[in-house]
Parts: sequence; C-alpha cells; structure tokens
Amino acid sequence: MRAAIARYRAPGARDGINYKAQPEWAKSVLQLTRGHGADLVVDVGGKATLAQSVDSLADGGTLSVVGGLTGYDGDISAWGLLKKAATAQTIFVGSRADYLRMLAFMRAHRLHPLIEKVFPLEAYQDALELMAEGQFTGKIVLDLS
Repeated sequence: MRAAIARYRAPGARDGINYKAQPEWAKSVLQLTRGHGADLVVDVGGKATLAQSVDSLADGGTLSVVGGLTGYDGDISAWGLLKKAATAQTIFVGSRADYLRMLAFMRAHRLHPLIEKVFPLEAYQDALELMAEGQFTGKIVLDLS
C-alpha cells in the first residue's frame, strides 16, 4: 500500500516509506514533513507498528488502528498521544471467519453490493470528486487491473 501511495500520488500524499526497509520509519515521516508529522496514520500492522505510528503523528494528529497483521494487544503510548494532543481510534472490520460467513450468506441469498460507478485507477481524481459531491448511493470502485 505504501508503494501505491508514492506511485499514484493520491491527493494529500506525496511520498511512500517501506516500513520493512526502514524499521524506524517515524523518523522518515518527520523528515519528509519537515518536523510536522502525519496528520493521520492508518495502522494496519498491529502491535509491531503501533509505537512508530504514534511517534510519526503530528500535534493534534489521529491514529486509526484498523487491523493487526502482527497480532493484537500491542501497547499505545499514552504519553506519546498526550504530548501531541493526538487521538487514537479503532476501526473493527471483522475477522476472516466473519468475512467468510458474510460471503456465504451473500451467495446463498444472491446478494450483490450496489456499485455506483467503476473508475479505472488513472481516473481516481474523478472518483474522489464523485465522493466529495455526495450524490451517490452505491459503492465507488477503483479498478486496479
């Protein structure tokens, strides 16, 4: 995902950092942002990446913890958040078992998600504009193929 951000230059993102090649990637975030830090960190790594995520936050930044690729029950530094007046929030997307049960239910009942429009990746700006307008009912999809 980080490589995709750097390659496609999504609005608001300029650079990507390979966290495996740079285990202390928070330093790179601070360097790239001239000491400001990241306004938003979406952490999908779990307990192994939480400390770096907090360290990379800007003052008043938000840490969104989505998943746990390296497991759960990691430590989030209260002082790391307090000294930056930062916010931590969680986003639970369910387990693999939850997903498989949902998929089986959808197949059994022939349910399909409502797709508003599919955009090629090159037209991601058009997809963002449609989302910003708020005049859609179904999902807005980027085709990565």
